[in-house]
Amino acid sequence: SDWSSDVCSSDLFGGISQGTLAALIGTTRSRVNLFMTKFRTLGFIKYRGRIDANRGILIDTSLLAKALRK
Repeated sequence: SDWSSDVCSSDLFGGISQGTLAALIGTTRSRVNLFMTKFRTLGFIKYRGRIDANRGILIDTSLLAKALRK
């Protein structure tokens, strides 16, 4: 997928650890990691290394929308 056309600046998500995200959604950090890896493999998200305020997650909203419509 061409990220430049599918991702806009409002789709940048950062500044949260997997542990914090797990606590917010009521699961374990290992489950968050499992699904983030799966979403990354499927092309729904893109990130490098540690997720923080400087290196957030890019979300391919058009690909995600297509998957959710199925």
